[in-house]
Amino acid sequence: YCKSLGITVVPEIDVPAHAMSFTKVWPELSVENEFRGHTLIDHFNLSMPESVAKIKEIFDDYTKDTDEVPATFDGETTVHVGADEYYLSGTIYREYFNDIVPYIKQTNPVRIWGSLTQMNDNNQTKIIPEAIENVQMNIWNTGWANPQDMFDLGFDLTHAGLDGIAHLDDVLDALHVLLGKLGDVDEAVDVAVQVHESTEGSDLGHGTGNEVAHLEAAVDGFPRVGLKLLD
Repeated sequence: YCKSLGITVVPEIDVPAHAMSFTKVWPELSVENEFRGHTLIDHFNLSMPESVAKIKEIFDDYTKDTDEVPATFDGETTVHVGADEYYLSGTIYREYFNDIVPYIKQTNPVRIWGSLTQMNDNNQTKIIPEAIENVQMNIWNTGWANPQDMFDLGFDLTHAGLDGIAHLDDVLDALHVLLGKLGDVDEAVDVAVQVHESTEGSDLGHGTGNEVAHLEAAVDGFPRVGLKLLD
């Protein structure tokens, strides 16, 4: 139904962190007695092969056909595998990244939250090409994933409201700059809408003008608020 309306739905199963719904069911697979500003009981313990196997099993339930029913997520559906804010170990995280991304790519295109800058083990564990090629990465925090570094590695980048810049004062400042430069309200709105609806993937690494890009990120946080100020 969504496809018929031109809407793309990207389902997300957020693991190995933010996974309390799973670790409550399988507590033996969770991280125990670890604290990084908060307890990590919502983390799968990736040092355990059983945890990784369970995560794959969860994804298989949605991405693979059975004799009785087809897969919930068909092969054209991009599947978001989560993978943000995992605090246990950079090396373990990178090994998991190199495992889970190619695994899901066997059935579906993959999107993932950017975390490789933060989850660094001094580059001892390199991210393999199979875990990079045609993989979409959400840039949600530049401390967790440096956009330029991720672009240079080869990821297709999307963004999800960079580092809290999406505030009303940012919308107003960006609109003021645009209107001053373009001098025409209709043209400013057209440019803002076009950038908002088209800026995706590798385009993030190539800038479309600081003022317009700033507005586009701001409007993402407050959908169409800035434009309604022109009414």
